[in-house]
Amino acid sequence: KMRKYVGLMLIITVILMLVVSPIMRLITNPLYHEAITIIPIVIFSGFIILLNNLYANYTFYEGRTYIISINTFIVTIVNIALNYCTLEKYGYQIAAWTTLISYLLLFILNYTYAVKKEEKAISLWNLIKK
Repeated sequence: KMRKYVGLMLIITVILMLVVSPIMRLITNPLYHEAITIIPIVIFSGFIILLNNLYANYTFYEGRTYIISINTFIVTIVNIALNYCTLEKYGYQIAAWTTLISYLLLFILNYTYAVKKEEKAISLWNLIKK
């Protein structure tokens, strides 16, 4: 079930990444077209958060919510540091990339904990290879 869900969400994510930017160019004021380039990054970030939540739920279900809080705190500090170091030089668009990097880190932390500690957690490799 989880495999079908993730597969469906990945397909939807890819479709959205491909079609939203051109549609936005048609329906928005040209003044905003520069910002359209970050839309696919933001969409993919949403997919990463979906994956993160699937694995964080194992930890949550087992009553180890403090692990989720610690991971979230670490990632928040990383995100703030990345934005602090890059925002002034690269502008607002870098914030989309730093957020994606932070979400990837959050996923890696929660995934690693869930797969190591929770017997019921399905490894990403097993999810992909079947």
